[in-house]
Amino acid sequence: MRLSFNLEYFGDCKKVLDFYASVFDNASVNARTFREMNMAEALGITGPGLDMIWQSGLCIPYADSSLYLEMADSLMVAMQKGANFTRLYYNPVICLSHGDEDYVRSLFKKLYGDQGSFESLQDGNTADLHGIRWQ
Repeated sequence: MRLSFNLEYFGDCKKVLDFYASVFDNASVNARTFREMNMAEALGITGPGLDMIWQSGLCIPYADSSLYLEMADSLMVAMQKGANFTRLYYNPVICLSHGDEDYVRSLFKKLYGDQGSFESLQDGNTADLHGIRWQ
């Protein structure tokens, strides 16, 4: 089974991917920048926009399944048309189920630091530092 979310992120997608790859030991990431997009020049993407993420996949295996997040930086930001970097198009809630509560607690600590208690984070109303909500 593969559970997938498509996210368009106004911020620094590479930073998000690097963070989750460091949190989950078995995570794998593949990413392509706008520099690798055939239409980048025609769209007017230049300078720092070329190094933003055009396509990416973050795979987090779990038992016999895996969570796969497809993420990309905003095309409008890459084109330097200006945007609010704090706004996400989607605020997904990603649910985890694990038999070892201590493991889940340690995972939440990695995702949220000391922000709130474990119990208050379980409802999915609090976003982590990248705007993604976990349960």
